Amino acid sequence: ALLLAALMAVSLLPAAAFAQGLEHMDLTVSLWDIENSFPEGKEKDAILKAVEEKFNVTFLPMNIGWDGDQEKMNVWAASNSLPDITGGIDWVGSGTFQAWVEDGVVRALPEDLSKYPNIAKYIELPEVKAYQKGGRNYFLPRMTYQDPSYWAMDRGMLIRKDWLEALGLAMPKTPEELKAVLEAFKTGNPSGDDGVGLIPMASNGVAFTGMNLPAFGYTDNRWVRHGEEWKMACFEASALPLIDYYRTLFKEGLYDQDFASRAVNDAQQLFANGRLGVLLKQVSPAHVKKVYDLWVVAQPDKSFFNCVAIVPLEGEDCYQFQEMSYWSETYIPSAVSDEKMERILSIMDYLYSEEGMKFVTFGFEGEDYHYDENGNIVLTLPVNEQGKMLQVMDKYPGAQFLGDLAQWNGDLLQYINPNIPQEIRDMCQAEYDRRSAAWKYPNLDWEIAALDLPEKVDMTARTQDWASVVGDTSDRTTEELYQEKLALWNSQGYEACWKAVTEAARNLGK
Repeated sequence: ALLLAALMAVSLLPAAAFAQGLEHMDLTVSLWDIENSFPEGKEKDAILKAVEEKFNVTFLPMNIGWDGDQEKMNVWAASNSLPDITGGIDWVGSGTFQAWVEDGVVRALPEDLSKYPNIAKYIELPEVKAYQKGGRNYFLPRMTYQDPSYWAMDRGMLIRKDWLEALGLAMPKTPEELKAVLEAFKTGNPSGDDGVGLIPMASNGVAFTGMNLPAFGYTDNRWVRHGEEWKMACFEASALPLIDYYRTLFKEGLYDQDFASRAVNDAQQLFANGRLGVLLKQVSPAHVKKVYDLWVVAQPDKSFFNCVAIVPLEGEDCYQFQEMSYWSETYIPSAVSDEKMERILSIMDYLYSEEGMKFVTFGFEGEDYHYDENGNIVLTLPVNEQGKMLQVMDKYPGAQFLGDLAQWNGDLLQYINPNIPQEIRDMCQAEYDRRSAAWKYPNLDWEIAALDLPEKVDMTARTQDWASVVGDTSDRTTEELYQEKLALWNSQGYEACWKAVTEAARNLGK
């Protein structure tokens, strides 16, 4: 019986779970709120133990929070005490990144990564190679999407389709049709409860030029060609039609009149409460699930799936939102030995792998999940006192840290994650397929984005300044207001920056 129990325990661990012939190592690790994965006074959970045993290491957390993280990192760097694995830092291309490389604070990755095929695959991405120094890579990308085209779903609009039906309206597919719908939402009492306090449209925190309304061309904050020059579309006159559209909506009471004072997530709560007609936010499965979770508490008597849809904008000027395939980075300090470097890379390569991703996201196959006849993952976690199924991270706190260290597994696996209702995943997948086929792909140049120029560091212009233009109800034209903003942005280094970028691009033959 003891032998059988031992064999069953071994079968629950990932392949090659026990390190063979590896010297034990302690590894210090930092990541936002990592202490939550190592609850004080509690034994490490089975997932964390399994990964430690697989690589014969002990993880020692060094916590950083959302406030003061940069200062703490700089103190650690100055005292040569950075964690062995320094994760969750969004500094690539910044002055700090340049200084860490030039001052030898962080190690370059080995030139030969053949032992680490998953790392090697990501290091070859153009948006990673663009930040090489002297032909060497100095960070591991924390992947958001393995296929960057999925960024298209990180901007969009949710709409009350039941309100459309109540008013006899078709789904809007152009900005003009959307405006007509917003007018009807304002005056037509679509909620059936007198409409007092109803807001036609509001945003959940994304900048006005951030591609929630993609039918006005590319307006985001990456460097793109404007004629013979390289400029940021978000600061250019090409963004004026979009800004003027928002400003018109605001003037006519169709856009949130209190947008300037809203906290980031206020708008999605308003939508869940039934007081908002169109919500601008990310429309990927994980983000739609956040609205769904609020909805089922606020309006349990109304089916989310009967009431909510993604607005399917069309048009020749619709551009997909695009970003680098990773968000933030993991660094290895120069004090790390060659032996420790190899162990760290082995761990990161595993966490990049499909096996590693699924293990730290869904737990032990056969205990925490299984596959159905169609190959879909079915969770079998226990339920809590309220009758709700536990999350993997409730049972295994270490899964949070391991699932965020190398990749954002919550985003990478969201289209197959059974924690997200199938209806949401199907709705988002269908819209992704439509956008991929119908919308233009901006094909951003990551070599230009990565240019190391002092003018980039010195520039302080901010796209948030558009808010005062949108909220201006005077008779002045949007063009007049823009010229004032452009003068401000140029005084904050934008003109000097785009000229420097243009010159550098020409030197690269671009």
